Amino acid sequence: MSRFFDSAGSLCYPFSKHRGRLAVGAGQPSRAGHESFSVAVDVVIGTLWEGRLHLLLVQRRKPPFAGTWALPGGFVGPGETLKDAARRELLEETGIQGLSLVQFRAFGDPERDPRGRVLSVAYLALVDRARLLPRAGSDAQGVGLFPMDALPVLAFDHERIIRSAHEFLCWALWCSALAADLLPPVFPLSQLRAVYAQLLGEPRPPGAFRRMLGPQGVLEEAGRAGRRRLYRFRTEASRWLQADCAR
Repeated sequence: MSRFFDSAGSLCYPFSKHRGRLAVGAGQPSRAGHESFSVAVDVVIGTLWEGRLHLLLVQRRKPPFAGTWALPGGFVGPGETLKDAARRELLEETGIQGLSLVQFRAFGDPERDPRGRVLSVAYLALVDRARLLPRAGSDAQGVGLFPMDALPVLAFDHERIIRSAHEFLCWALWCSALAADLLPPVFPLSQLRAVYAQLLGEPRPPGAFRRMLGPQGVLEEAGRAGRRRLYRFRTEASRWLQADCAR
């Protein structure tokens, strides 16, 4: 069963033992007169492939939206943290595990799920293509990588979640080590610029990267390769990501 909270914060279970099936009364006013809701997670996994940002999607096996592509995700189980639920759903639907997931936003539009009121907490990870070897699990009819600029029709409000994830990515790249898995431990600035151009969809001026090198920046020098200077992400650049990954 999946976890469900009423307006007073009390824990109850409106889902049947069949995952994803809302029990009678879900989304109806609680005894306190406030609408109850269930909690879910959705996971945005991005990678660079053939010079373009691609996203990992699963083809839903069950209704609603059976046969439609969607983000990996599902309902939070009893006793699970949000992060544990995201990891479990990712493993069950795609066979992928061991990723550093960053929580970036919650989505709670009353009409986002036809089964009832569902609040979804979204996570993001950028992963090296060589580490991304998905396989369709028991909850998925298929799994695939799609270019960010050529996505299929998506279930629920997942198009909105993806847009929000990219907005977060465009900000987080400049103040964190979010893209570290897409780069070697040390790299020339030209390689960083190329990776960021693919993630952002367009190149940025060199001055934008020079700001990353100052005392408050996220990069530090790591030696030379011939005449080229090499850089790496500062330890501090990963701290807020690591703190979030614990949630």
